[in-house]
Amino acid sequence: MRKYSAIIIEPRQHIALSFVLENICKNLSDEWLVIIMHGINNIEFIDNIISNHLHKYRNRIAKINLFVDNLKLSEYNELLVSEYFYNKIPTEKFLVFQTDSMISEKNKELINNFLDYDYVGAPWKDLTDGNHKYSVGNGGFSFRDKNACLECIKNNKWDGCNEDMFFSKYITNKPSIDEAKMFSIETIYSDKSFGTHKPWFYFYEHQINNLSEQFDGLDQLMKLNYWEFYE
Repeated sequence: MRKYSAIIIEPRQHIALSFVLENICKNLSDEWLVIIMHGINNIEFIDNIISNHLHKYRNRIAKINLFVDNLKLSEYNELLVSEYFYNKIPTEKFLVFQTDSMISEKNKELINNFLDYDYVGAPWKDLTDGNHKYSVGNGGFSFRDKNACLECIKNNKWDGCNEDMFFSKYITNKPSIDEAKMFSIETIYSDKSFGTHKPWFYFYEHQINNLSEQFDGLDQLMKLNYWEFYE
């Protein structure tokens, strides 16, 4: 049994999925199981990715059918605050990633600095007031403890907010803002970080160019995500 899991929830035939899965498999050790939570319309699409691009990692990849055709944002949030989701996860510690996120090959060992926390995500730019409850952090690329999340769901009422705001508010065993910058970059720049989530939404071109030195292939990931704006 693997010690950790890396989980993506993706019911679409997203053109960035192959790139992101390969990045995750390549930059996480054999201790990590990679789980694809898919829908009813992209099973063959995912099987083809595994066969054609991820064959050498196939023994580390598992699939879970969510039996949906797609997920609205509200449905995604509802899933992430449900016991159903966490009870599907076979490991105590796990990473959540999305099709607009990736790991830095240069900085991949930084994950070891965060394995004892219950929730870690990129710190938010407009909430950097030193209040850990609301500043750490983004759920699109996040490290979590299963039992801590289940306890959070059990003991606190979800009000329909984004799921990462919910866990950030109530889970207390989190790193500081400065430490979280070394876990992931979203709205706050860092010269060194383990991962990133959709930084092209928040930074100037010269900053993206600097990030590309940390994250080999970031320009490709950006291009693969542009299609969403034209659907």
